[in-house]
Amino acid sequence: MTASARFSAQYVAREMAASAATNAVLSSAFFVLFFGLVDPAPVKGVGGYGFDFLPQSLAVAFFASFVPSMMSGKALIAGKLPSVGSLLLYSVLYGAIAATVGGGTIALLLNTLGSPELANLPALAIKAVYGGALGAMVTRFALRRLAGLGAAQ
Repeated sequence: MTASARFSAQYVAREMAASAATNAVLSSAFFVLFFGLVDPAPVKGVGGYGFDFLPQSLAVAFFASFVPSMMSGKALIAGKLPSVGSLLLYSVLYGAIAATVGGGTIALLLNTLGSPELANLPALAIKAVYGGALGAMVTRFALRRLAGLGAAQ
């Protein structure tokens, strides 16, 4: 299977949907684990809801890039895509960018402009939507980058 066929629009859309669903569920699960569902979530400070967007962004972007890239195994084995080490490095880079830009912006805004607490259900919904949207966006970016590399070789 050629790189261009492997990375068709349908394939990328399926991977984006899977990434969005997976990351929304995982973001929700980690929210419940760390903040629970009983009391309002504290927003400000280290360990607060705002700060939690930093590690969430890093993890979502890393896995949204690395997992779909590794699932392109046939092209990887055929030498049409970068090495596993290179995919890992790019995934770490995507995670660092997402944590800095996305997570950092949200954390800064919530810590400076937000209220000290946020009701858990809206907070959970925001985390799920953010995780899903970020996962889909990073998956699309990573697979399109790989498609371009595969087609160029």
